Amino acid sequence: MSKVKFLTILCAALAIINIVLIGFCLLRSPYMKNDNAPKTYILNQLNLDEEQVAQYDGLIGAHQKKRRVLNEKIMALRKELYPVALKGGDVSKKDTLLAQLNSAHQDLELLHLGHFEQLKKICRIDQRENFDVLVDELTHLFAAKHPQKKH
Repeated sequence: MSKVKFLTILCAALAIINIVLIGFCLLRSPYMKNDNAPKTYILNQLNLDEEQVAQYDGLIGAHQKKRRVLNEKIMALRKELYPVALKGGDVSKKDTLLAQLNSAHQDLELLHLGHFEQLKKICRIDQRENFDVLVDELTHLFAAKHPQKKH
């Protein structure tokens, strides 16, 4: 094989690899997001020191465990509710399940609020202004970034 043919094949292969990489970066799924992005953003915004970061990591771990339990409860209630509500089941059971689901959602929101109240407590006085700015961004920071599906 001549040098020219070899270099031509090599250039073509490199061009194909570059196109694939660019396509991957531009067209990647929104589900492939960095799950640590909110944590990293919060750490940068608040400028937490090492001790505060360790405390925040503990808060995150406890929060995630409690959140997981509540999310499982919500899913279990939904699995029970939908057949009752949509297949002509007992109306009183439907109302009871809806009340329980409402309570579980409220518990989840209270859990989130408590988590950030605890985060505020580990902030120093000079970090409180940054925390107040962060509060205004929380709903956007944790918003679901799933693409709209057409039904």
